Amino acid sequence: MAVAGVRGELDCTICLCIYNNPVTLSCGHTFCHDCIDKIWQGKHNGDYECPECRKKFDARPEFNKNIALSNIVASICSSSCNQEKPLNWKCTIHNKTMKFYCFNDSTCVCVSCFVIGEHKGHQVEPLAEASEKMKKEIKDVLEKLTLKDQQVEKRVINLEAYKAKVEKKANNVNERIDSMFHKIKAQLDHLQKQFKDEVIHQEGQRTQPVLEQIQKLVELRDDMSKRIKRIEGLENVTEPLQFLLECSTCKRDICDVQDQDPPLLGDLDEVQIIMTLQSRMPFFLAAIKAQKLFYLQPITDILLDTNTSGTYVSISPDLKTATALGHIRQPDSPHRFQYSQVLSTAKFCSGRHYWEVATGLTGRWRVGIAYNSIDRRGDGHLLGNNNKSWCMDMYEKVHVMIHNHQVTHVVLSTPNPKLGIYLDYEAGRLSFFELNQQAKHVHTFTTKFTEPVYAAFGVYDLHASVTILNAYS
Repeated sequence: MAVAGVRGELDCTICLCIYNNPVTLSCGHTFCHDCIDKIWQGKHNGDYECPECRKKFDARPEFNKNIALSNIVASICSSSCNQEKPLNWKCTIHNKTMKFYCFNDSTCVCVSCFVIGEHKGHQVEPLAEASEKMKKEIKDVLEKLTLKDQQVEKRVINLEAYKAKVEKKANNVNERIDSMFHKIKAQLDHLQKQFKDEVIHQEGQRTQPVLEQIQKLVELRDDMSKRIKRIEGLENVTEPLQFLLECSTCKRDICDVQDQDPPLLGDLDEVQIIMTLQSRMPFFLAAIKAQKLFYLQPITDILLDTNTSGTYVSISPDLKTATALGHIRQPDSPHRFQYSQVLSTAKFCSGRHYWEVATGLTGRWRVGIAYNSIDRRGDGHLLGNNNKSWCMDMYEKVHVMIHNHQVTHVVLSTPNPKLGIYLDYEAGRLSFFELNQQAKHVHTFTTKFTEPVYAAFGVYDLHASVTILNAYS
């Protein structure tokens, strides 16, 4: 019984068999020498870890043979060989010893089972041969699982690295946002103080003369009170000469009183305050733009290149709208598309750029970007049907994103939307937004641009049109 209890502790956790030449790692866990050696084959410094506790080792550790455990294994095996009887399981159907293994049903069988029984015609082999074959299969499974485990671990490492990269960038953007709004707040506080100073200045201009006049009137009122008392005291003067002299003085006092107030300047000049605000705002906006966080400068050079417009494309005089009409006579040019497409005159080989496009109410259209090296003839020149262009396509109210014939379906709120297109050349990103009350992200292409790119437009049905609205860079 004691031997049976110990026996369960002598299995290697890798091969699940009794230890063969056991070695112990510094973490205390023990494995067969060959098992741990195969697990660590092909790994490099920093990749070695214990299969049991996942403790990592900077360098491949030396294998320390567990002599005591080796002796116990040898003793147990010797005891088992001397004491245990070989297994002699019998078939419950034919009551014969099961000496064969059926690979079809993964079970042990007797000779009658596959000669006359339900396993007749199955792949059957003697137990010893089947055991050896199964050991090889288990070994292959172990190797595949070990490789798969390594691949999963690498995927985890890559995903953790990606997560850390995104978090780092998000923290950086948040810091820049905090810095920008801190500076904006400082500018606003300074602008607020300027406006309040202007109000205080105008208030002082209008109230100071009034305060001075009020002070004079208070002093005059006190002096008049004194004069009133003097006149009231004349009633007690009985001497005619004295009465007449004091009456003359009182009459002169009345002539000295001034009834006219200083001219008033009217209410605060709010128009002047508003003009002051407007005069200060350009400096304030310039300070915000100087942060260069998300601001894009308006530009005017995204125009349609008539030298590239197809024979069915009509270009408006302001070079902003492309419309599909009947065949149009145009001079031959190697730059001209065979069908209804046109590129912009502006090319982008660096930086971040944004433009908005209005699509017409009818017909099929495509909007995006393309290299100038895109073919001008044949089916392969259509926007998205090659590796030199990226676009959104609308056909029969269905919207898809296309590049190199790869199609991704997207959902928009209207068949003919107003679109915002954002290009970050260095980052290799082209993003599309649907513009309603707010911008809704639709799709982003990611690539590595190898040539300058141009805004590209296609109008394929009669009267289909696209119009360039605003552009920023």
